This record gives sequence, structure tokens and C-alpha cells, in this order.
Amino acid sequence: VFGLTVTLMLIICGIHCIVLGVPGARIFVLAWGLMMTGAVLLALRNYALLPNNFITLYSVQIGSALEMLLLSFGLAARFNELKRQKEMAQTAALNAQRQHVLALQQHERVLEQRVNERTRELEQANLQLENMAMQDVLTGLANRAGLNRHLHEALARADRNQQQLALLMIDLDNFKPVNDVFGHAFGDRVLQEVALRLQAEARASDFVARLGGDEFIVVSEGLHPGNDAHAVAERLLSALTRPIMLDGQQIQIGASIGVSHATGPELLADELLRQADQAMYARKRQGRSGISYYTRDDEQGLSE
Repeated sequence: VFGLTVTLMLIICGIHCIVLGVPGARIFVLAWGLMMTGAVLLALRNYALLPNNFITLYSVQIGSALEMLLLSFGLAARFNELKRQKEMAQTAALNAQRQHVLALQQHERVLEQRVNERTRELEQANLQLENMAMQDVLTGLANRAGLNRHLHEALARADRNQQQLALLMIDLDNFKPVNDVFGHAFGDRVLQEVALRLQAEARASDFVARLGGDEFIVVSEGLHPGNDAHAVAERLLSALTRPIMLDGQQIQIGASIGVSHATGPELLADELLRQADQAMYARKRQGRSGISYYTRDDEQGLSE
């Protein structure tokens, strides 16, 4: 009982040393644990709780031998730790060398910080380039590439959420005479004003893009059954028919708007654009400055 008690106390002391980070404590605990295991096996054999065999008969001797072996390793580890501490003390005494090491470490941290900064700048530059590739330079709206990416995503969302989606193609009326009379620079300013009006009158969830020239696109998602698309188109048309004042000049333009609806998940983005384009040209054939919705008659009229 005394031997088991002492061994148990030694193991508890060793576990406490492990918590404190004492070198070799783990080997110490393992060694005394093997010794205690051998004693327990011998005791259980003596009480006929375990069979009498080679392991149970010589368990104390086996455990003691393993204990001595591990304690030897622990002693070697302790010597190595003392040697390491001595080397650290000698290194700390060399002030010049320590300063040099600190300077190198500081320099390395500065370099690492600069590399991280350059990496972040490069990521931001790549993001800006990607945004520029998707943006119309003149108006700041999305360009054709940005429209194609958004339209594919919008069609997928509409199909997933079982919501309606409408595409409005807007072609300015009487814009060519503005370029001819006042010049292309003035015409560019008119296009910028048109872009501002479209963004102001469109819903917050609508996507506005410039397809090219004087053609614009508005993608409206989450429409409710009824006249939601018509209400959006009416607001846009009303905004574009208001006079534009630039440099003391009053410009009056209108817009022909063609509207197409996503009728199912099988409708592709190119097909939706084609239908809106046909509806827009049908509006122009009817006298311009108005709103038309895609029907199959538009295809027949365009063919004729």
C-alpha cells in the first residue's frame, strides 16, 4: 500500500510538472505509470483476479526495467535542456550578435508587411480592372459584358424563386440630329444625362446598362403579376421625354421602349434580348416614343 501510494503521489507530481512545462516530466510520468501498472498486475494476480502467466508473474520486474529505461531517457532530456539553456545564456551575452539578429528580424517583418501591402494593392487593382471590364466608360453603367453576366444570374434567380422578370430595351429617338448639330462631345453629355435619369427612375433592385450607342437596357426582377413592368417603363419614358438643358440649349428627345418577359427557365438571355429588340423596333414602326411589348406578331412584322 505504501509503495502504491508513493507511486501515485509521484505520478500526480509529474502531471503537475507537465502543466508547469518542466522538461522531461512526460517521460517521468510514463516511467512511474509503467511501474505502477506492473505492481497492479502483480497484486491482481496475487488475489487470483488475473491468471498466473509470465507477464503477471514478472510484471513488477518488467515495469521496473521499463521505468529505469525511461528515467534514463528523462535524465538525458534534462541534460540536453540544461545544455540548451546554457547555449541560450551565451547567445544572450553576445550583445552585438543579438542586435544584428533583431535588426534582421525587423527587416524581415518590414519586407513581409510590404509584400502583404503589394498583394492587397494587386488584388484591388485586379478587382478594379474586372469592374472596368464590366463598366461603360462614358456613363458609368454596366456594359454589354456586365449585362450578360447579370442577366444570366437574374434568369437563374427568377427561375429559382418563381418570380417574373422583364427586360426593357430603350432606344433614344431623335438622338442622331443632336450629334449632327451640336457634335459628339455634346451628344456624350446627353447620354450621361440619360443614364442619370434612368438610374434615378428605375427601382433600387433594377439593373441599368448601356448596350451601345444610344441603346440602354433595364432588367427588372421580382415583378408581381400585373403592370409592374409597365409602371417601370412609364416612369422611364416620362423621364426621357422631359427636356434636357445643357449649356443653355434645350434638347427634346424621346425613347422607344421594347419590353420582353421571361416566360420560363428555358428562355435564354440572348432570346430575351432578341424579343425586347423586336418589340422596340415594332414601337418605332408605330411612330416612336412609346412602349411596346413583345408578341409573336412582332416577329412576323420584322420578317415582312
